[in-house]
Amino acid sequence: MTELDALLDLEQEKKPIELSKTEKKVINYLLNLKGKRLFIEKMAKDTGLAKQTIYTKLENLQKRKVISSSWRLDPLVLGFKIIETEVRISKSKEKDLIKRLTKHPAISSIRRCFKDNLLIDFIVRDIDDHKEIERHLKKSGVEFLESKIIIEKVYEP
Repeated sequence: MTELDALLDLEQEKKPIELSKTEKKVINYLLNLKGKRLFIEKMAKDTGLAKQTIYTKLENLQKRKVISSSWRLDPLVLGFKIIETEVRISKSKEKDLIKRLTKHPAISSIRRCFKDNLLIDFIVRDIDDHKEIERHLKKSGVEFLESKIIIEKVYEP
């Protein structure tokens, strides 16, 4: 069995968690925060949900390990794929690339690493979504591109 076959077998074993309509509304709101602080009162106003309903749903999602104690989403539990891609691009094109990437809904983070390469974390439904993004990256002048599929979070405080 190849490494890819093993990975695909592992992916088939993990079934996305079932969510209620209200839980999906809460999760969509959390996703749109993009790292901003969560204020329950604002969330209640924006979603039309009662504050107590939000607290109850957040606690339930936390017990089911969909979100952490700090109410951060775990995309792997929801059936998404996390793909970390390392890219190198010329300094003259980098600013424009970062500007475009920060507007893309699949991007969860962009970090600078060794040799001024960028590490880009994507959260996608399936590998084909990421392959499409990679094609666009290559068209924008990326000189180096290497992707890794994250299959499990071992530790996150």
